[in-house]
Amino acid sequence: MPIERTRKVSQQDIARDLGVSQALVSMALGGQSEGVHPETFRRIRARAASLGYRSRGGANGSGLTQVGFVLRPGHTLYSQSSVFSHIQHGLHSFLEKEGISTLFLGTVTGIRENHFRSLARHRHTLLGAVVMGEVDPEFVHQLKTHFSRLVTVAASCPGYCHTVRNNEAQTMELLVEHLTGLGHRSFAWIGGNIGSRTLDRRWEALQQALHRRGLECTGECIELFGNPKQREGQEAARRLLDRFGKNPPTAWITYNGRMARGAVNHLLARQIEVPGAISVAACDGTYICEDEEPTLTGAYADPEKIGAVAGRLLLESTGKEDEAYNEVTLPAILQVRDSSGPPPDRAE
Repeated sequence: MPIERTRKVSQQDIARDLGVSQALVSMALGGQSEGVHPETFRRIRARAASLGYRSRGGANGSGLTQVGFVLRPGHTLYSQSSVFSHIQHGLHSFLEKEGISTLFLGTVTGIRENHFRSLARHRHTLLGAVVMGEVDPEFVHQLKTHFSRLVTVAASCPGYCHTVRNNEAQTMELLVEHLTGLGHRSFAWIGGNIGSRTLDRRWEALQQALHRRGLECTGECIELFGNPKQREGQEAARRLLDRFGKNPPTAWITYNGRMARGAVNHLLARQIEVPGAISVAACDGTYICEDEEPTLTGAYADPEKIGAVAGRLLLESTGKEDEAYNEVTLPAILQVRDSSGPPPDRAE
């Protein structure tokens, strides 16, 4: 939602707040960094952005008209997961209404490989940056030396910046409640991103949701992979079917929609009905759940709203050392589609 402006902010206001001259403020807001101490330059532009200052031309912060974003390791602009594509779109759409554009700063891997040098030309001209996906706190700490205003999406970095994330516990509760309500009592878990905190949170949430109903997902019903993609979903389905023969678990929950799509494609290729024989549900709320038939049942927070909230938190950030950081957890939404239904009748 747009940030409310109570009155027009002037350069005199910014100069008075920071205890500097209006001439210095005018230089910094005009993009002139030569002759201005870097920290003073940053403070002036950050203060202008936090107050909602707009130049006569209407630009936010008089030149601070971009927000950078960084993708976690393993992703690029042309190979993003569907969820981060949606989050990026939500971020861009929100900021565009504020007269601000987005700028791809690179991946965590690429930025580290050039020792953060690629960020030098942007540090005085961006409002801040949004980091999409899990990253280690050390990277966020280093990034903070370039941009005082940061927001992470999915990764929690207490003490460093604001965070927006999906409610993983609610996601699993919704999926398990839906599937058990249909009559399922045997579950399989197909996970990806081995070693990630997101995988750990989803697995723990699944265990808890099943335990509350007197159920469990045993080791032979679990398949884990490094990549959470369709190929791995297909391989997981092959292994489960080979292991269990004619009596596999009737409800499969997957790490994301891509793995679900791969699993469903493999089941159909082996002439196993979905959902007649096996129901498949994903921790996902993106277009991949609806782009093919059968459509996929899934639960997740609205990813575009995640992006919009990240943008709002960034604009509201002060960038000050004593800033109080928020961790916003957005509610998950269950979307029941073609891939889930009652379990088949089985003779005891």
